[in-house]
Amino acid sequence: KVAKALGGASFADEAEKKAAGDDAREPEETFSEHELRRELLKEFPMASPAGVDGETPASIVPLDVEMPPRKRPGRPQRWFDVGVSVEVFADNGRWCGGTVARVIEQVRDAFDWGGGGAPEESDYQVFYNVGAHRMKHASDVSLSREFLIQRFGMRPWLWQQWAMLQLEQRLRFQRDHPRDFAELDSSEFGRFLWRKWLNDARNRDFREVYRADKYRGYLRERMMHPFTLIDKQTDDGSDYKITDSDDTSIYTYMSILGAGETYVFICFFIQACVPVVVLLNANAETDDRLGNSKHFCVQSGALYAKLLLLCVMLIYTIKVIPDTMNKFVERTGVLGGPLSRNIALRRVVWENKQDTMLQRFGYALDILLNISYPSMLYAVNSYVLFKTEDTIEILLNALAIEFIHTLDEEISATRWWDTTKRYLTAGFIEVAIRMTLQLHVFSKPALLCKQYGIPRKAYDRALKNFENKSLRDWDTAKVDVKDPALAVDAEERRWIMMAKLAREEGNKGAIEFFRGVEAKFEAVPGTAVVSCVLGAAVDSVGFIYNSLATEKNNKRVIFSRFATCYTWSKWEKVLFLPGVPKKAAVTRKQTSFGATTQKFKNTSLIDEIGEDIAYIAGAAGIDIYPTGETNARKEIVNVLFLHSLYTSVRKSIQFGETAGTVFSLVYGVLEWFAFVISLGFPLYMSVAVLILPICY
Repeated sequence: KVAKALGGASFADEAEKKAAGDDAREPEETFSEHELRRELLKEFPMASPAGVDGETPASIVPLDVEMPPRKRPGRPQRWFDVGVSVEVFADNGRWCGGTVARVIEQVRDAFDWGGGGAPEESDYQVFYNVGAHRMKHASDVSLSREFLIQRFGMRPWLWQQWAMLQLEQRLRFQRDHPRDFAELDSSEFGRFLWRKWLNDARNRDFREVYRADKYRGYLRERMMHPFTLIDKQTDDGSDYKITDSDDTSIYTYMSILGAGETYVFICFFIQACVPVVVLLNANAETDDRLGNSKHFCVQSGALYAKLLLLCVMLIYTIKVIPDTMNKFVERTGVLGGPLSRNIALRRVVWENKQDTMLQRFGYALDILLNISYPSMLYAVNSYVLFKTEDTIEILLNALAIEFIHTLDEEISATRWWDTTKRYLTAGFIEVAIRMTLQLHVFSKPALLCKQYGIPRKAYDRALKNFENKSLRDWDTAKVDVKDPALAVDAEERRWIMMAKLAREEGNKGAIEFFRGVEAKFEAVPGTAVVSCVLGAAVDSVGFIYNSLATEKNNKRVIFSRFATCYTWSKWEKVLFLPGVPKKAAVTRKQTSFGATTQKFKNTSLIDEIGEDIAYIAGAAGIDIYPTGETNARKEIVNVLFLHSLYTSVRKSIQFGETAGTVFSLVYGVLEWFAFVISLGFPLYMSVAVLILPICY
């Protein structure tokens, strides 16, 4: 097939000619390099010239491409054809631009090839290669956000905020409950909310534009992406299912859940104290033997001790260095496994400042200790081993470091912690919700109006009966969640009424079912430890108790963290205020590489100067602000050149976070040192192995 594509004859053709007795020599065909290059690129498309990752600042669909592509009989529907400019949801949790390089139609594994029938449309699934991104599912590929905003306005994006809050309120951490996060179909619920909002009488102007636009399907799928991402946390075989990962630690739990700090601080104290004590003790013993000598290593010792030290150094070289670098790449969120993908989502939440201070502290510990601590620990231990003469001491020190190194992971793997990772899975679902929500603008009407194109006078007029004009209002929220008239469907209305009756009658079982119970991840209760000792199965160290989230605002409660934003009476009046474009007019600009791009008015909280720099740089093929696909190399450069620190501090200042600004500054400096230590560890170990013969 390749030979034919390049214009040559296949081996089968040659064999047929020889068997037929055709010995006549045919004139040799000649091909120009241009023709060969064109045929090669046609058969094996490459990334776009805007960069190795196929990034473009903002892309739209070329006018000569039919959208959606024409349906072929018996084949699956393609949303994009080769050459279409799209955005792809990368492994690092960010949308980035690129061009579709290849479309792969793959028959599902469940198809029965022995049945004798050919695969039908429903038996296929479609994947896309976009730039450097391979095998991206159709749900992770979309037209650009700016293009969709140009055609449909900001009203759908405001709906997405409301829908995420509705989902967060409906989700439960309640095993075997129909609304438990492992049971509820988030995508189906999202589609229901979309249909309800779209068909609302107050949404008539948008509905007319939406139904007349051929790109409406692309908008709908982009709006559904957060719901799909949430479902991936519990789907079997998903790239995001955290239960398939064994590398979680107690620092990860604090980063995601903002709880469990008791064990975190104890573990941190042990891991910080032990290497310091060992190092000081080794220096003291060496001073006693050598006096004031400043030798790096001991110049005596038994032959067996020297051989054992050599073996330990070689183990560090062939095993520890790859392990530490693997963990380094995993925690930067670019490795591709379930934990790395979820850590990437967590990093986006950190960058957007949508987390609590305790979660930020846990995130800092999780990243810093998993990136730099192993390198620092093994570097200190190798230094101590060089100063140790006794064979047994060398062996014991080497083994002790292994235990200290993985202490945080060993604790999280115990039976009494989170055996099934239910708490961690629920936490990462909340991370996916936080990625979409813009909590800061809910409490600031001016920012909300600017973000979603709402006239401020219209906003104030809609909420004229409310003293507090903010959408983040606990006094209003705790009333609205109990009002059946504000329920999104008949089932929710029935549940609210049943919960009220259950509370009046004191029916505990009915209260737990209809109103739910709070779930918190806290310190280890004594009953869990006793149950574990007796051999009983326990879910985790978290515990559930009957104190309803609607009675008080508790930021530690799983799936009730954003209860202050459940101001449904306000959302009903604001949800349809953003304007609808009269016509879809898109401004196009041609870059020097021939890539089709566009320039839009800034619709985010990032300052316009930074956006303009990023746009100009992208048009020139320069990646100054790598906000698209961030591989390990780009992530390292981003940190080492302090761009991550600058972005984090700038966001904290924009959101008026005094403590957050200080924390971002300190963490940015520590992260820089952590990256330097991790990258310098292989060089340190190489030098240690080389100087080993010199010491002896």
